[in-house]
Amino acid sequence: MIGQRATLKRIGVNAALSEGVAMERRPPKPICKLFVLCREVFYDPVRQTYAIVSPVHQVVSPRFPIQEQLAIFARWSSAHGLYELGIELRTLEGEVIWRATLQDPLKVTNPLHIWLVPIYRFVVNIPAPGKYEIALLANGEEVACDDLIARFPQDHPHGTTEPPPD
Repeated sequence: MIGQRATLKRIGVNAALSEGVAMERRPPKPICKLFVLCREVFYDPVRQTYAIVSPVHQVVSPRFPIQEQLAIFARWSSAHGLYELGIELRTLEGEVIWRATLQDPLKVTNPLHIWLVPIYRFVVNIPAPGKYEIALLANGEEVACDDLIARFPQDHPHGTTEPPPD
């Protein structure tokens, strides 16, 4: 029975190719080795390096809803093809409450290279204080995800608005 399935699959693919039907091939899902949510990303063209400014795990605001400008820096491997990049803000139950798709797709030409993926600026709508997930998508599939806490200034984790002691 297993041999029959394999034969049928082979015949189906060959038949589709011989009839001229194009089989769409999806790029492989990249492996995300690094995902940093931050305030800004800068590129130094002389040294060909990136600077990640102020990594973020929380946003603090005296009122909600807010629009917060953020950036993402990611590092991928095992990628090859054309990727439409997206970002989602989700509740911890998985409900998508905000989504953005970048205008230009990312073209990855060599699966053996390490690919740096900077997203320099985006503005996310955060509806209320709480704990959220922010995810990076490639062709609609999640490649990385991290927590993002939104809170009022008085809701300091140490019970004060002063920074934690060194």
